[in-house]
Amino acid sequence: MNNFKQKKIVNTKQRRLIVIAAVFFIFFCLIEAVVFSALKIESYYQDKFFPGIYIGQIKAGGKTQKEVYELLEKFKEELSTKGLTYVYPVAKQEIAASRQEDEIVNIMPQIYAVSDPDLSYEIITINLDATIAQAFALGRHKNLKNILPVWRERYRIWQNTKTIPLNYKINQEELLNILKDNFKKLEIPPGEARFLIDQNFKIHIEQEKFGLTFDYQQAVSESETKLKELNLEPIAILSLQSDPKIKRNDLVELISQAESLLNNAEDIQLENETQQFEIKPIIYKNWLSADKQNKTLTLNFNNQALEKYLEQEIKPKIDQGAAEPKFIIGGNKKVSEFTPSQPGLKLNLSASREKINQEFFKNPDQKINLVIEIIPPQYSIASINDLGISELLGAGVSNFKGSPPNRRHNIAVGAASLNGILVPPGEEFSTNKALGAIDAQTGYLTELVIKGNKTIPEYGGGLCQVGTTLFRAALAAGLPITERKAHSYRVVYYEPAGTDCTVYSPHPDCRFLNDSKNYILIQTKVKGDDLFFEFWGTKDGRQITQTDPIVSNITNPASTKYIETEDLEPGQIKCIESAHKGADTEFIYTIKYPDGQLKEQEFKSHYKPWQAVCLVGKKKLEQEEKQE
Repeated sequence: MNNFKQKKIVNTKQRRLIVIAAVFFIFFCLIEAVVFSALKIESYYQDKFFPGIYIGQIKAGGKTQKEVYELLEKFKEELSTKGLTYVYPVAKQEIAASRQEDEIVNIMPQIYAVSDPDLSYEIITINLDATIAQAFALGRHKNLKNILPVWRERYRIWQNTKTIPLNYKINQEELLNILKDNFKKLEIPPGEARFLIDQNFKIHIEQEKFGLTFDYQQAVSESETKLKELNLEPIAILSLQSDPKIKRNDLVELISQAESLLNNAEDIQLENETQQFEIKPIIYKNWLSADKQNKTLTLNFNNQALEKYLEQEIKPKIDQGAAEPKFIIGGNKKVSEFTPSQPGLKLNLSASREKINQEFFKNPDQKINLVIEIIPPQYSIASINDLGISELLGAGVSNFKGSPPNRRHNIAVGAASLNGILVPPGEEFSTNKALGAIDAQTGYLTELVIKGNKTIPEYGGGLCQVGTTLFRAALAAGLPITERKAHSYRVVYYEPAGTDCTVYSPHPDCRFLNDSKNYILIQTKVKGDDLFFEFWGTKDGRQITQTDPIVSNITNPASTKYIETEDLEPGQIKCIESAHKGADTEFIYTIKYPDGQLKEQEFKSHYKPWQAVCLVGKKKLEQEEKQE
């Protein structure tokens, strides 16, 4: 009996051991199967995106990096050819209802200049490599300790999909301005209710009018969304009603106060420390308006009208730019002429306008002091003592043969504005800051650029010639370069390739550091088709070496791009950009200081292949309406 029980117990234990062994066997078989499957999956997707991964609208899962890159390249080419499309639908035109067709504007990712390559630049830049790298990294990890989180991530991607947005940069401010330039012809400004005052100072009131404007910021935001999704469907421009701030009833409340003021009309008396100005009632009578703050009405002058008068009639008589210290090197290689620095003056338009509105209506008899700003010179040098300007440190030259007249003019103006400037020891020099305002008042002429469907005049042409020549002189003088950006594509004016420097306020900029113990004097001159920059100072024994630029990765441009514009007759073709091959360049710049210290800078430049661009005239909106 005992033997039977013992045998039964042994059999039970054996069965348990068999079951446990079987369970372990099955478990290890499952583990092996899982590991085998995992290794097989790992091997299969070694060069492919894992399932469930999208880049925008493109399905990347199961495709190789090369296949996805080709799809993204196709999108990029389509964007470059068609641009972003913006539509103002007829159905949304509550006010401008007379138009019969949608207004369509195409904005290219590049801005093209009609005659000056300095003004050609990109507003949308796409980085395909970064986009693919981010998407391909999903579900991958080289650290085996983290294998479970990796597989959890893969499972979530397979179940729910994962979308990676396109990696891009967009100049929002520039896009906003282009949209405004192209759609402003459809805007209807609100008409404020206003006083109408005849020659006898009798007052009437003109009724207010509602206006039409557009939600440009919404269009910019939607542009970003479309780019992330790789979606080039048209973007609707939404209209907004623009309400007048001042209405007829507001002016009715102030009409008696306005009549009293005009019946005892006094000149507006303005002054600063050295000048006096008067504004006659016959001039300011039509500026009378109202201001509404927290439902409180006050009689005042229309801000735009008053500020426009100050800007046109008074500001030119007051403003005086700060004079930087200027030096001229004579034929004997010594300073032959020196002009000390002087502060400048500037009329503060908004502050002066506000002050006039506040003080005149309280006491029309009083004199009102204009708000004048003192503009200090950048370099306050009063003498030439101990400046250490004794010899030529280095010179740069560039050639601008073939430049159109406006570009040649701007080069001369820009170079002259930098001639004779001093850079103190230890200071970083900024080309944009030294050039100052680039507009008609400072002597510059405009060049035409293509923005959307419009050809728009813009200042700044020719200044990259100035920046490039200054960059070369700074290198020759052995000065560290603190900011430099190459052009988007190769330009004949800036050969050899890789030695150019783009300048466009506020950025990009061309900057260098005066790390010597003495002042540096900049001298410029234009001789024929050549621009020269010379840096003068005192040599400290530093040695400079600069390798020749190495050019590589030469690529051919795409076929000619045609852009529709309303600025040419329908069907007329005008080519504005020639084709340029793309390339990469690099050179090494080394400064060896007297104490043996070495400072090395590597300047790499990437020039995109630039296709030829031609404009094609399209029917203008006015012509379409006349035909109908």
